[in-house]
Amino acid sequence: MYYGVAYYPEHWPEQRWAVDAKLMQEAGVNGVRMGEFAWSVLQPREGEYRFDWLDRAVELLAQHGIKTMMCTCSRTPPPWVFTKYPEIRNTPADRLTSNYGHRYTVCHNSPTFRHLSQRIDRAVVEHYADNEDVIAWHIDNEIGAGSTCYCDICRGNFHDYLRDMAGIEIDDYGALPEPLLLCEDAVEFEGDLKQAELWADEIILTSARAVATYAEGWLAGTPAITVNEHGEGKVVYVGTVLTGETLEAFLRWLRRLAGVESVLDVPPGVRAFERRSRDTRFLFLLNPTDSPQPVTLGDEWRDAFTGERASAIDILPVDVRIVTLGL
Repeated sequence: MYYGVAYYPEHWPEQRWAVDAKLMQEAGVNGVRMGEFAWSVLQPREGEYRFDWLDRAVELLAQHGIKTMMCTCSRTPPPWVFTKYPEIRNTPADRLTSNYGHRYTVCHNSPTFRHLSQRIDRAVVEHYADNEDVIAWHIDNEIGAGSTCYCDICRGNFHDYLRDMAGIEIDDYGALPEPLLLCEDAVEFEGDLKQAELWADEIILTSARAVATYAEGWLAGTPAITVNEHGEGKVVYVGTVLTGETLEAFLRWLRRLAGVESVLDVPPGVRAFERRSRDTRFLFLLNPTDSPQPVTLGDEWRDAFTGERASAIDILPVDVRIVTLGL
């Protein structure tokens, strides 16, 4: 078994390395990881690679019984990369392009960054591939940590991904000055759908199918809600705003489509959530309304705090009840 630490020899004077190696050895450390932030030192200029210093660090540590987990260093490009290839910079949600000086500043979808990062990583891997003191490889484990990019490339890729998943294209969209009726013959919804409100997408089907269409207006006969088979699942797209009875009908249909059973039949406005331990069901009943709400359970349910039977309870306004049932 290896007992390891992270070590950054490039940040210390080389004469200090032997002291660190000795202290690590005395502490029982027999493995280090190195190199994840070392691109600037490994490749100080394009076309120039310097492994001599890292070779010495690996060898010195090995002399103290410490093996190396070598890291890919593409997480932190050096200043010259940002200067020569500014298109690799990340664009956060505020749309202010990131600059050099901290982590998470690159666009992972940038073709230029991918080329440069693969080139340096390949050089490191090939150099240490046969080094017996390098026993493992560490690749970047923080892809999603603060790295979300909103540049044109990422936005385009994300749109392509959504288009493929949903099986549709959006030709246009616009506000709805007045609600539009939805088709009553949308059999999946058992005729419960009523109307669309606020806005409407003009949907073009590619691989999806329509499960609800507009019944009137300039969108008559066009899809309002679609479903697309994707992988082992289904993607549902709602191209308008659903409220009231229409929303409830949609959610009932969606629940059936997903094979999800209702936790409990409750009065309008009451919410029921279930959690389970190995031997107990916990039912959380929330009443956000301004009036008491009756809920019928069963003889075996009990109040989670008092232990009293809770076969039928009244939930006070803006209150919560928690009941349990043994499995």
